Amino acid sequence: MKHDFYCKKIGELSQYLLKELHDFCLTTSYHWKKGDDFSPNVIDSSPLPNNLLNLYFIEISKYFRLSGHCGTNIARMHPKSYLREHSDLNTVRGGDLSRFFNTTKFQIPIITDDRVLMIWTETIDKFHVEHLETGGIYIFDNITKHSVVNGSDNYRYNLTSRFHSSSVKDKTLI
Repeated sequence: MKHDFYCKKIGELSQYLLKELHDFCLTTSYHWKKGDDFSPNVIDSSPLPNNLLNLYFIEISKYFRLSGHCGTNIARMHPKSYLREHSDLNTVRGGDLSRFFNTTKFQIPIITDDRVLMIWTETIDKFHVEHLETGGIYIFDNITKHSVVNGSDNYRYNLTSRFHSSSVKDKTLI
């Protein structure tokens, strides 16, 4: 969804859920398959198991009605990698753009480093740069061109989630 901000922190995960997700991130299998939106050796993903998804839903339900859930996964970004500049509109297949304009996307860093940065392009020579802190719940503008750099020697793990914008309980968040 296009917002009048690039990134907004709306809350934080509980320490309990953050630890559970942290442990899951380090022990699960990740995959990349041809046709994924990202190049190999940059971003791999894994679905959440139902027990963690249910815990997550309990916490996120203070912000969203669960009936609007569109998808959640864990994304693992490789060390010393760069996710090229893109708009999530570029991932549309078949011409249906409505899901992007009516969907609120957010990210929750589970394991990160201060050398992991999200970058939004304002103009050809002006950028907005953010480091997302571990455990923060961040709504972000995925329509404006953006990129991510992991300058650290470690993997970065984010929970990425999408909800239909009509399911946002407090419209001032978006």
